[in-house]
Amino acid sequence: MGTVYDWLAASLVERLKVDPDLIRPEELFRDIGLDSLSQLEVLIWASDAYDVDLDPNDLPDTVGGLAEKIEELRG
Repeated sequence: MGTVYDWLAASLVERLKVDPDLIRPEELFRDIGLDSLSQLEVLIWASDAYDVDLDPNDLPDTVGGLAEKIEELRG
């Protein structure tokens, strides 16, 4: 994964205090302790950081999936 994934991982650790050992591309957000509100926060941060429109109803379930979605939207 590229820099989007790295940014997401760092943001999860810094902002939501997620254990860095739990963060892997295939890891489900719920399995690293994120509830729906926390997932929405991540969506907002990512939308702002990368200037993309992420649909909360189409949020990928994994850290890697969200990174890929952002990369796709960035073109």
